[in-house]
Amino acid sequence: MPEVTAPEVELTIAGQKLLGLSMRTFVVELGTGVDLHGGDTTAAAIKAVKDAFAHVSLSGLRAVAGLEDLSTVELEVRLGVPRNSSPVETERVAAVFPFGKARVSIEPGGLLTPGGGADPTDQILMVNAAIYVRLP
Repeated sequence: MPEVTAPEVELTIAGQKLLGLSMRTFVVELGTGVDLHGGDTTAAAIKAVKDAFAHVSLSGLRAVAGLEDLSTVELEVRLGVPRNSSPVETERVAAVFPFGKARVSIEPGGLLTPGGGADPTDQILMVNAAIYVRLP
């Protein structure tokens, strides 16, 4: 049987090269985070990332993929954030991950909607996350 090699992965978003190593995608997971009253985009982004990882167990990194060094894992985090919301502190989002190197990118998405209460300026902020766990 011929040996199969991983393709070269290169992802560019908004002109920024995110990945350039020969990596295999091990898992893709999605999550949603909401800030109901504060308009804190970073808090909603962190909730989205935590929500995504609440749905997956990565025990297969070692057991199935044979990975020995978790620091070699690359985590591509794509956040859908509403336009006109506060900036996301990407370094705080990246710090949520207990291993590997997280690269966080922001793109238009999510939802900003009225809170429905007595205060007409109160808004609900929703951020969506797609997380790609890649291995060498």
